[in-house]
Amino acid sequence: MCVGICRLSNILLLLLLLLLLLLLLLLLLLLLLLLLLLLLLLLLLLLLLLLLLLLLLLLLLLLLLLLLLLLLLLLLFVVLLFTTRLVRLQQLASEWPPAVSVRVQNI
Repeated sequence: MCVGICRLSNILLLLLLLLLLLLLLLLLLLLLLLLLLLLLLLLLLLLLLLLLLLLLLLLLLLLLLLLLLLLLLLLLFVVLLFTTRLVRLQQLASEWPPAVSVRVQNI
C-alpha cells in the first residue's frame, strides 16, 4: 500500500516540478519579451534623438544660409554705393574742365 502511495506522490511531485519548470519558462519568456520591448523603446528613442539632431542641423544650415544671404546683400549694397559715388565723381570730373574753360573764355 505504501508503495502505491509513494509512487503516486512521486508522480505528483514530478508533475508539480514540471509545472514549476513550465512557469519558470513562461516567466523567462515574459522577461525576454519585456527586455525586447525595452530595447525597441530604446531604439525608438534613439531614432527620435537622431531625428531631432538632424532637424537641428538643418536649422543651423538654414541660419548659415540666411547669414550668407545677408552678407551678400550687404556686399551688393556696398558695391552699389561705391559705384554710384564713382559715377557721380566721373560726372563731376567730366563737367569740371569745360566749366573752368567756359569761365576762362568769358573773362
